[in-house]
Amino acid sequence: MGRPGRRESASGRMAPRAAVRMGSDPVGRLLARFAVPVVAGLLVSRFYILVDGMFVGQALGSAGVAATAIAMPFVTLLNALVMLIGDGGTAVVALRLGAGERQGAASVLGNALVMLLILAVVLGATVLWWADPLLGLAGASGAVLGQAKTYLVVTVLGTFALGFSLGIDTFLRAAGFPNRTLLVQVAGALANIGLDYAFVVAWGWGIAGAAWATVLGQGVSLVVTLALLFKRDMPFRLRVRDLRPDASLMGRIALLGMPSFIVRGSDAALNLVMNALIVGYGAATAIGGDDALAVSGAINRVLQFALVPAIGIAVAARPLVGFNYGAGNRVRVRAIVRVALASGAACLTAVWLLVETDPVLLMGLFGFHGETAAFAAWALRVSLLAMPILMVRITGTNYFQAIGGANKAILLTFCQQVVFLLPFIVAAPLVLPQLTGATPLESVFWGMLASDVASTALVAVFLLRDPALRRA
Repeated sequence: MGRPGRRESASGRMAPRAAVRMGSDPVGRLLARFAVPVVAGLLVSRFYILVDGMFVGQALGSAGVAATAIAMPFVTLLNALVMLIGDGGTAVVALRLGAGERQGAASVLGNALVMLLILAVVLGATVLWWADPLLGLAGASGAVLGQAKTYLVVTVLGTFALGFSLGIDTFLRAAGFPNRTLLVQVAGALANIGLDYAFVVAWGWGIAGAAWATVLGQGVSLVVTLALLFKRDMPFRLRVRDLRPDASLMGRIALLGMPSFIVRGSDAALNLVMNALIVGYGAATAIGGDDALAVSGAINRVLQFALVPAIGIAVAARPLVGFNYGAGNRVRVRAIVRVALASGAACLTAVWLLVETDPVLLMGLFGFHGETAAFAAWALRVSLLAMPILMVRITGTNYFQAIGGANKAILLTFCQQVVFLLPFIVAAPLVLPQLTGATPLESVFWGMLASDVASTALVAVFLLRDPALRRA
């Protein structure tokens, strides 16, 4: 007989109790147990992003919000590289734990840490050397350029801490401990919020204060993550030899993390295009290019917060899908996907209705007034129109990533960003003003809405045709 609290896996290896529950507990209860801490952690971390924008807007005005918007594509690219490692490693760990390969999971963690260290060194050197031309390419100039450079350089200096706060902590969830991931996220986000208020509002450090608050908050997450990774009840234990680079394993991590990278990396590229379009078309309106860019940046922060329920549920479902798929339990895989879709869609609909109650008040919290506030409220409402159906797209890409279907996940994310969004936001300002009388600036936001609908429909088709989700 095995020791109390453990059972023999199908392969004869010992599986921890948390892993066994992933394959046997009722799906609704299991997904809730995983999703609640994920959603709670995301709410806290995304609330920080939202509040950070409000602090900057109230303290520095539209120029400060515009500076963070200019720097954001590069910060998003940094996040994309971190999540390539974190999400890819988490997917490999979930599949290995489902197959009973516990020590193989430790090797995944070790190689992910090595990849993060390499990333931190390379990115730090690149940004310190090329910050001015990169931000100039993004359209920054004058005071906005100086503030954007400060924000970007400080943020990149914290790349390794960022890796722990966004990437490595997900290994705790894959190991069957979602509450520990929540602890990491809450600790870092609360530190961020407190430091943000102190640095930006109380002490007047400006944009540098906002960046340093982020980096130091991620440092708190790093310390908490390290402490939790070495607890005795982890199903795998990191050893020095697990840090030995394994090219094939790193390649597997990168492959399964590629969908996450494509989503965020293409977000970065598209943000550059979007910024250029909004500044150009905004310059021809009463609010001007800088205020139009500030509005776009504020809406991005609101959207990140509004999508938390969907992202949290889909992320929580990913290790459950991966574990049960690896164990060959297709019935539970289908049940997990159904519950995730239904619960996420209900949450997104509720959030959409809540934002619709007073978008003017919400946008006013970023320091917008008059015509800028009115345009910001209109643009926010258009940006949220497709929200009730977006759970299909979010669940679909996470599902294919969880089962090791990297090619499908990559294809869907590529189509979402490049096939639909880019052409729509470029073409809409050229076509819609002739057909509807909308301004070119307004047409950019209508193009975003159309791309959301089209990309969601494509993911729905792939889900309906997937063999594992179809009944025999």
